[in-house]
Amino acid sequence: MLQVGQMVHGVVLRNRPDRDAYLVALQGHSAPILGLLPHREAVFSYKVHDTVVAAVSECGPSIARLSQRSVWYYRRMTEFVLRPAIEKGLIAVRRIACSEKAKFFKIALEPLIETVNVYQLVQRDHREFRKYTSQVPCIVRWSPDIESYLLEALRPADPRAVKRCELYREAREAVLHVAPGQIGKILGPGGMNVALAAKLTRYRIDVKEATAHRTAEYAA
Repeated sequence: MLQVGQMVHGVVLRNRPDRDAYLVALQGHSAPILGLLPHREAVFSYKVHDTVVAAVSECGPSIARLSQRSVWYYRRMTEFVLRPAIEKGLIAVRRIACSEKAKFFKIALEPLIETVNVYQLVQRDHREFRKYTSQVPCIVRWSPDIESYLLEALRPADPRAVKRCELYREAREAVLHVAPGQIGKILGPGGMNVALAAKLTRYRIDVKEATAHRTAEYAA
């Protein structure tokens, strides 16, 4: 039986313009199961007989709804690509943050061995990610120290641009004071960088540029 968040493989049976979706025959099941992959939830364009990998986003009575843009898809994809390092006990996937509006997604990895460099470890796997998504993975080193984690979550922007961090733990809010001229890099295009950082940390993030007094607030 299918479950939400499950990664599935299938073959495209038809392109359904009337449903704005691909009709997919799911493989690996004793009884025939159909899935519907909406065009807006698909990373790539497909033709009939093409193979598809997606995550189950909804289990209907007769057909499953699929997605290649949900947080479940990105998590299962990440766990698959990084499986060798995970099985060796080198890293653990702590959290994923994604958005349809962003051209990248963020992966919070916890190094389970002190000497593990999560950035170098994943660098060689970037080509593997391309098989499953057009979005670029951005690696973040998870830390139990929330201030360190918040700063790391700003990558690919340089965390050193943040000169002061005010934490309000009970409210789960943070105010980041950014060096002059660096607020645009911290926010990212359309504010997506700090928005994904808020999702990754589950903190509301208020970014301030000291000289210009500009502020931008993003909720997790």
